[in-house]
Order: sequence, then C-alpha cells, then structure tokens
Amino acid sequence: MSFTPSAPSVPAADAPAASSIGGRRERNKQRTRRALQDAAVRLVGERGLERVTVEQLADAAEVSTRTFFNYFSSKEEALVGHDPEDGARLREAVIARPPGEAPLRALHAVLRERLREAGRERDRWLTRRALVRSLVDSEPRLLAAWVAAWASFEQALVEGVASRLGVDPERDLYPRLVAGVAVAATRTAVVHWNGGSTARLGELVDDAFRSLGEGLAAPAGEGGRP
Repeated sequence: MSFTPSAPSVPAADAPAASSIGGRRERNKQRTRRALQDAAVRLVGERGLERVTVEQLADAAEVSTRTFFNYFSSKEEALVGHDPEDGARLREAVIARPPGEAPLRALHAVLRERLREAGRERDRWLTRRALVRSLVDSEPRLLAAWVAAWASFEQALVEGVASRLGVDPERDLYPRLVAGVAVAATRTAVVHWNGGSTARLGELVDDAFRSLGEGLAAPAGEGGRP
C-alpha cells in the first residue's frame, strides 16, 4: 500500500498557525483518549468487565458516550489501549523516514519514539501495564482484544515497510519478517525494563536493535564468544 502526502490546504503564510491549531487539537485528543483508557483500567479493575458500561467509562472521563465512540469501538478496546486511527499514523511514520534508510533502522527510530512517553512516566506506565495484563489474563474477551491490537500494530509496520520498498506484503516475505523482528526486539526491551532494569527504556531498545544488527551474536564473556 502506497502513501502520498497531500498538499497543504492553506497558504504558506498561514501554515504556522494551522500547524499550531492542529497540534493543539491532537494534544486534546490524546488527553481525552488517555482519560478514557485510565477510566477503563480503574473501573474494570474495581468492578470487573461485565459490571462496567461504556456510559460509565464516558462519565468517569467527563465526556459523552458519543465522544467515547469517536475514540474506541468498545470498552475492551479502551482497556487495552487500542486506537483505531493509530495504524495509519504508525504506517505514515515509517514511510516518512529518510529515503534509503534501512528498514530495520527506520522501524527502530519509529518504535523508540513511540516509547518516549513510557520512558518519561515509568511508574504510571508500568502500573497501568501490570493492571491491564492481569485483567487480560483473567478475561478471555480482553485477551482477544489484546491480540487484535498487537496484530493491528504489527500490520501497520508491515505496510509501512512494504510501501518504502515498493513490494506487495502479501507476496514478499521480507516486510512481515522485519516488522515481526522489530516488534519482538521492542517487546523484549520493555519486558526487561518492566522486570526492574535500571537502564533507560530507550537504551534497552537501542541495545536490542544493535544486537539484531550484529546478527544476534552472543555477548563476550562467560558462556559467550571469546
């Protein structure tokens, strides 16, 4: 799938103001999405999935039910943090990387940026992740939503890589392979960080991708290469 950015719809002189408005609008959307996600984790954690309604989530986030459905199609999506619009943004971020940049390097840059907020708010992020994981483990419906969210996330990377290379991801193995490897490397870094590592999350992501670039050679020292 190819992507061609559209031309700006405002005169050049008005672009900074339009950019500022667009940036403020996006920040407001992110705040609303975050409020809905936090409400979902808190209420479902307190009451259980079956005893929480979309109306209650919207009320807890101080928005209308209609607004809720502008962000999520279900309470399950809100709980696992799946953003229906995120795939397009992620795909575009991969496509927008500098021309000629190696696919793995492009994915490294995009995924590292995606984890920037987690690195800044470690305690909140880890607490929320632990709660979501415990709920997912106990609710089969949430597990399905969790798996679907990850599949959607990875598919966006596949499409971004395929577009950069000008290949069909249904016919060419490479885009799916490199996206899968990149997601695995990122997830491994997050799990290690979640396990109590004192290193910064960005550094762990860098280390994981560096190991991939070196062909996963064993580290020097006991049990490794000489």
